[in-house]
Amino acid sequence: GKGGPGGKGGGGEAGAEGKAPAGDAAAGGGDAPVEHKQKEKKEKKEKPPPPPKEEVNVSCLDIRVGTIVKCWEHPDADKLWVESIELGEAKPRQVVSGLRAFKNSAQMTGARVLVLCNVKKGPLRDQLSEGMVMCCSNEDHTVVDFVVPPEGAKDGERVTFAGFEGEAADVLNPKKKMFETCAPKLCTDDAGVACYDGVPFMTSAGPCTSTLTKCHIK
Repeated sequence: GKGGPGGKGGGGEAGAEGKAPAGDAAAGGGDAPVEHKQKEKKEKKEKPPPPPKEEVNVSCLDIRVGTIVKCWEHPDADKLWVESIELGEAKPRQVVSGLRAFKNSAQMTGARVLVLCNVKKGPLRDQLSEGMVMCCSNEDHTVVDFVVPPEGAKDGERVTFAGFEGEAADVLNPKKKMFETCAPKLCTDDAGVACYDGVPFMTSAGPCTSTLTKCHIK
């Protein structure tokens, strides 16, 4: 009970005594500091949006070294292989690839490959696919070959790109078209070295390569 009336009285007296000075302060621009604070707050709120554009580069992609330990024909699609790929994880990943027209079973089994591991997992013609094998293709898509890690690179090692050291996305968001944004810059150079915008796909054992030169990687 005491605090309420006492507080009101104190506030009322301060208000009564301070009316004239407050008016003078207002006339003299006393409210200006409040406006500045409001402007500063607005500016701070408007700054955050730009960063997402910078994030969409090859550092978003989780590309890892792997070995195809076995493959089998997709039961419902004559252009697809289903592979079991060792990536240094608790168990091999199952990946579905449209490579039947370009690779036979012997060429697939035991192949050293690169796998994009953070594509959204899901069924391809009713078979679970947990990644994407990175391949080069010529312009008319008549010749397709693997992008191959160098000898000595271990299964599960992440491919790195100098100058693009960011953390990979947990899962590439299809709505943000993260891979599609990077894809035009993924290609082999005239020596067959796989690059992103001219920067080699690197492992601890050296760069990754393909038999196809100056070709896009998908």
